[in-house]
Amino acid sequence: MNKIDRGRKARMKLKEGAAERVAINEQRAREEATKKLPPMIPLGYLKDGKTVRYYVPVRHCSIDLKPNEHRADYFLQQANLMDWAAWLFPDENEKWAEEHEAKIWKAAKARLFEEARKVGREDPERLRKIGMWEEEVDGVRGILYNAGNACFFVAEGGERPQKVDNMQERHIYSSETPMPAPADAPLTDQEGRELVAFFAERPWEMKAGAGVLLVGWIVNSTLAGVMKRRPHLWITAPAATGKSYLHDDVMSVFGFEKDRTEGLCLAMEGAATSAAGARQKIASCARPVVFDELEGNGDQTARKNIADVLALMRTAYSSQTGIFTKGGEDGTAKDYMVRCGFLNFSVHSQLEQDTDRTRCLELRMQPLPDAEKEELWERQKKGREMVKREGFAGRLLCRLMQQAAAIEENVENLTAYLNQDLKDARRAELMAHLLAGSYALTHGGKMRAADMAQAAEVARAYAETEEQTSEFDECLNHLLDWTVHFMGGDRNVRQLCRMVRDENDSGNVSEAVQALEANGMRWRNKKDELEVRPYNAQLKKVYSGTRWMGKIKPVLTAGCKGSKPNSRGVHISSAANGKKRDKAIFIPAALVFPGEEADDEE
Repeated sequence: MNKIDRGRKARMKLKEGAAERVAINEQRAREEATKKLPPMIPLGYLKDGKTVRYYVPVRHCSIDLKPNEHRADYFLQQANLMDWAAWLFPDENEKWAEEHEAKIWKAAKARLFEEARKVGREDPERLRKIGMWEEEVDGVRGILYNAGNACFFVAEGGERPQKVDNMQERHIYSSETPMPAPADAPLTDQEGRELVAFFAERPWEMKAGAGVLLVGWIVNSTLAGVMKRRPHLWITAPAATGKSYLHDDVMSVFGFEKDRTEGLCLAMEGAATSAAGARQKIASCARPVVFDELEGNGDQTARKNIADVLALMRTAYSSQTGIFTKGGEDGTAKDYMVRCGFLNFSVHSQLEQDTDRTRCLELRMQPLPDAEKEELWERQKKGREMVKREGFAGRLLCRLMQQAAAIEENVENLTAYLNQDLKDARRAELMAHLLAGSYALTHGGKMRAADMAQAAEVARAYAETEEQTSEFDECLNHLLDWTVHFMGGDRNVRQLCRMVRDENDSGNVSEAVQALEANGMRWRNKKDELEVRPYNAQLKKVYSGTRWMGKIKPVLTAGCKGSKPNSRGVHISSAANGKKRDKAIFIPAALVFPGEEADDEE
């Protein structure tokens, strides 16, 4: 096919698409007219007390109009003359409307102001976008799922999702890009258990329970518009751990495929994404957010973006509406609802503040030898086929809509149970949401005492792993921040390593090598790692008086099996020390220089 034919085909496709969109909009307009709804539905007055926010069903967007903008040219941008006439004067015909156009616009302005006064101050929750929400339909409470192009409802105790109107007594469910629809039949308990096992069989640092927590996040974040808390997960993994496989498998659960860009969740990537961009993409939806490569690289903009994303996560976790208010270009404040659960992937964790660690759990993966990796991926074929199966996301939705009420009850009971065990109210609440969510897929219904005891074991296992991880970080940072007198000034170990690594510091490389050697360390350029000799007399002085005195080796190499790296990429092996060989600890450059780009190939 030549360029001319390709261009002609492309133009025809655009025309067909445009005609299809026009037909869809006209059909929507006819549907709205039969409901006797205005072409612009008032959402209420903004904080200035004058500007009115409207939802336009045909355009499925909201607009703000000042008093002097309530006139014909603005009205015609939202709907044609006959749509307005059908709402205001339903008994009149098209000819009458054309002859009385001025009367229609005058009536439209007066009627819109009247409807706006009834609504009063804008409630950001009145307009609801994609996601699951608690709702009453015909006086019956249940879960309503806005799939973008249709709304589905399951009453408490109900089973099969029913298609319902997007206009409820208190809420309007806006039209968006179509998402997967709920299936008539839910996932079975067995399929839920297979899903947990599929995610559990990874090289996790946490030996038992990581799959349970990840599946619990999938459940809780899909029900983000319903749940009181929205816990987040941060998955960290060095190269060759299967992070990309895990990311793609999670996306498959949410209905993503290689040739489509939409699924149940929002996909974002990179620390170059600003918080403003993230807010606009979330756009008040209640959806999971999967953030890949959220990695700082030392760049000030990247660090600020990550800090802003963490602020978004703190707001999203809240039991309140999760409202984030930002000023617009026109000076009008705009409210964003960020009722989302975040799942972040990176080589290094960016969780530094305690306030973030109480809202977000960190799960670490560890490297595997090539032979073990191939065997692991081979064993996971069945699970990967399951999550990629057509209709999996729809059956997941059906299951969660049925189990939502039971999950909320289990969260309340499990929070009280775990609080006695963990002695930390916020951590108990976070864990309860994740563990109750996972239980809803593997068992369903109300948790028994034995189930809660089993959930508590997972919470304790995570706490033990977290404590070990914290010990490692503090011990390593004590070493890297150790300062020595060097060339008339002071340099820490990290700075000396960089001088040797870069070989460009005014010819002082040999002196830096000697300074490291004097403290029982050596930078290995060929391997790009720091060698630490734990039995060196000077190194013992570095740790003298600390809680790691005499325990450097077991703390830094916890999880190592011979020369096999632990979850942080640290390994232990013998190394030449003068005329003899001693055991040495080898720390990868990614830990010595955190924040640098790392290759994450499978």
